[in-house]
Amino acid sequence: MRGIHLLLELLLVTLMILFLAELKEKTLEKLLKEEGIQFSFFGLTSLDCLRVEGLEYRGLPIAREIELCIFYPDLLNQKLTVSRLKARELDLNSIEKIVKEGKRESPSDKAFSLPLEPSIKRAQITALYRYRGINRGTLLASDLTLKRGNIDLLMVEGFAAKIRSKGWYDGKLHLQGVIYPKPSYLAEIAPQINPHSIKQILVTTDIGRSGLTYRLQTGGREVYRGAHITLHSQGRYNFSSGALHSENEGKIEIAESTIESRFNLDYLQKKLSFQGEASIENGPYPIPIKPSFYRRIDLTFSGTPDRISLELRNSWSQISAQVEGFRRVTFSTSPIPLKALLISPPPKLANTSITLKGEYSDRLELQLTSNLGSGEIIFVPPRLKGSFALKDFEGIRLSALNPIEFQADLDRGRISLHSKLLRGEFSSKPLRGEVTIGKSKIHLKRGDGDLEFRGTIPSLKELVTTLSRLYPIDIGGIDAHLLLAGTYDPEKERYRFQISSPWSPGRREGSPITFLDLRAHGDRENLYIDYYALALANHAFYSTKTSHISFKDGTISLDPLWIEDRIEVRGRYSKERGRFLLKARNYNYSSIEGSATFDATVKILLKGKRVEAEGGILLKGGTITMPPRKRKSISDPDIIVVDLPQKEEEGSHFFRENIALNIKIDSQTPLIYRIPDLEVHLKPDLLLWKEYQKELQLLGYIHILRGSYSPLGEHYRILASDLYFYGKPTDPLLDLHIKTKKESYTIYITVSGTLTNPIIRFDSDPYLPQKDILTLLLMGSKSSSLLFKATGGDRLVGALGNLFLKNMLSSIGIKLDTLTLTSDGGRLGFEIGKRIGKNILVIYKNDAVSTIIIRYEMSDHLESEIIFGPQKSGINFYYRNHR
Repeated sequence: MRGIHLLLELLLVTLMILFLAELKEKTLEKLLKEEGIQFSFFGLTSLDCLRVEGLEYRGLPIAREIELCIFYPDLLNQKLTVSRLKARELDLNSIEKIVKEGKRESPSDKAFSLPLEPSIKRAQITALYRYRGINRGTLLASDLTLKRGNIDLLMVEGFAAKIRSKGWYDGKLHLQGVIYPKPSYLAEIAPQINPHSIKQILVTTDIGRSGLTYRLQTGGREVYRGAHITLHSQGRYNFSSGALHSENEGKIEIAESTIESRFNLDYLQKKLSFQGEASIENGPYPIPIKPSFYRRIDLTFSGTPDRISLELRNSWSQISAQVEGFRRVTFSTSPIPLKALLISPPPKLANTSITLKGEYSDRLELQLTSNLGSGEIIFVPPRLKGSFALKDFEGIRLSALNPIEFQADLDRGRISLHSKLLRGEFSSKPLRGEVTIGKSKIHLKRGDGDLEFRGTIPSLKELVTTLSRLYPIDIGGIDAHLLLAGTYDPEKERYRFQISSPWSPGRREGSPITFLDLRAHGDRENLYIDYYALALANHAFYSTKTSHISFKDGTISLDPLWIEDRIEVRGRYSKERGRFLLKARNYNYSSIEGSATFDATVKILLKGKRVEAEGGILLKGGTITMPPRKRKSISDPDIIVVDLPQKEEEGSHFFRENIALNIKIDSQTPLIYRIPDLEVHLKPDLLLWKEYQKELQLLGYIHILRGSYSPLGEHYRILASDLYFYGKPTDPLLDLHIKTKKESYTIYITVSGTLTNPIIRFDSDPYLPQKDILTLLLMGSKSSSLLFKATGGDRLVGALGNLFLKNMLSSIGIKLDTLTLTSDGGRLGFEIGKRIGKNILVIYKNDAVSTIIIRYEMSDHLESEIIFGPQKSGINFYYRNHR
């Protein structure tokens, strides 16, 4: 049987050769030419292979070469088996044209059908397609029939990309492979992206008679300015309608941000539309905006290439935008609160909000409105300019800045800012800047990663005066020439600075600051004062120990604050409430006023504007050298002025209404009060007591152990005495005892009563009348002296008494020009007074009692007296006849 089968195959091959040869000569060549098929060569290359070269159809090139090898034995089984099909340079443009023309024709004959079932065992085809140059493709296939087959390799290299794939055919063409985009094409269609970033695209597609479906995946490194993009897409395309539907998921990673997006594309009736949503996750950025504000942003979008609608949302705001033709953009925002936007908004501005709206075509026009004011910004690349007008807000006079104008050149990296109070100039290439307020200037410069700053403030008082136009600030007569220098690390948010005063500004108009040096460092939540030294007039403060002040969650904490390395203050303040503890151990205070050593423990409570202090101060000794205040004065040469009404000092109302005190003052050892001509040893036992809305009270006493008083070469001993305080600190009860010797007499002087109503008494041992005692004190001789008798007795005593009391009172701060002594029943008294205007005289008289007399000169001869006193009050009129 095998031999018979082989014989039949040989016979069949011989007949086919004879048949083809005859067909070529007579029938086939004629038939092909009649159908418009031409070729340069047509013939057998072997017993079973046919080759055609230069194949054309109706003048259109079809292929450079086609070789077809047939397996003849399968013809016995009514099968047409092509063992090998090879086509070289198949022209797809010609085939596309032939197919389109064939569709336009209406065939009149019956549909063509093959009499035998064809199959191709192996096929190798190269093709070309002319579009923007010549695009070439290669196909390697096997076991192809009308119903199925294998695509071993499909490779295309064109102007846009190189494609390499494989798959199978089962009524549909299934392919999977890789697309390698060409950088030149990417640079052409998307000039913004890095053309070398997208290396490959993974593709899976199914192609049928009516259309195709696909799935693709791609990823790139630094696709656009550091952005890494990953895209997954799947969709379907209908050949007849041209409709495309695509479902896509993408991920973009750039810097500290990740964008995940889901969107659909639809192309129907030659119109493209899309809709989708995205979520944006941002990491922390070195900008002065709260990370929670931009940590997550949700985005929805829809539209067509001509018009796109966008909506961005986060937990605090919403932005709506319309994009028309990728050229004109309009947008607006909901109100954005500063407390959500800024890391550390000023407390009074925390509830401020801003709203933005604008338009962008060839330039960006942005309007800003807020409860603080309004403004506009215009951006014409690369220049930016704008202006703002602010409103006053909760005591801050922001309108004092108006108008605020700024300009920026983004190419050159320069920004300038101008207002009525300040101006600034900044440059980013390299980073430099200068801020000017009046004559004060602060210079900024980017160093090795740190921002360096230095400033000069010629006059602190002038700077504060300028800033007080924004917010009321009063530093009294304090002035200083200050230098400021430091660094700031924006990545770690750390700073270090030093403030110093290079010379003594206290010489200027009595400013108390004579020296300042402060060095500190910290971050957003902590301030560490490493060292400070401050001299205010005759008071000096310093600390070499590090003080720590923290600012966290709206709470200010002292942990601790040091004063001269021995006073420690700890505590915290939050929501207008604070609690602090001050401790001092063996603290020594020293100045021109004296020196003292003490221990102290004081608790301080703050409740809104109210301050409550409770504790104790234990004096361990010291010397007071402060001279008395000169609160008495004279304005008329004939009148002595006593206790002029003092003008109420600023801040006294706040002190009375909002301060409460309970401070105990004790002393372990006596204090020494020493001024020229006077030295006193004393021990206090006092309580500073004050309630809200009441005056300060001083309770207790000062015990004087001993002392001495030596005016004009005289010597007086101060014996054990006391000052009793029962309320008003300026008017204690007096119990002073003074002793001196004159000739053979010991003279005792006793002062009782109060400072405003003192009673002076003189005694002697052996006994002398008071006028004789005064004569001894003033003249060194008693009243029987010849000088006393020759000069008129009592009148001389009065005159000398005036000099004595004037000298004694002036030593404790009461300056006197005239004084009149009176004598009533052996008791010594005096009259002092004040002239108010030309005709009114106020007299204070102290003899047995205290009396106030208001004397009014009505004319040259007529005057009246109004008398107020414990024993006598009324109005008297007098007529005087001046000679």
